[in-house]
Amino acid sequence: MSAAHHFAEEMLKCSPLALRYTKELAAESMEGSAVTAMIAAGRKRVGPALRALDDTKEGIGAFLEKRKPVWRGR
Repeated sequence: MSAAHHFAEEMLKCSPLALRYTKELAAESMEGSAVTAMIAAGRKRVGPALRALDDTKEGIGAFLEKRKPVWRGR
């Protein structure tokens, strides 16, 4: 249970939009038998959206500046 709490706390530090996309991909990967194809399709669909987010730029900037990110997305 402590590991679950640790991971939940780490997830709460992430961009809400990036977390939503990641959860969506994880859910898709558990459905059906063509898991590899589904993940590849999801990455093609989600990858460009994630790279275009202001939150992505903020996350990279915050990392480089060694500060906590200020997420803008919902």
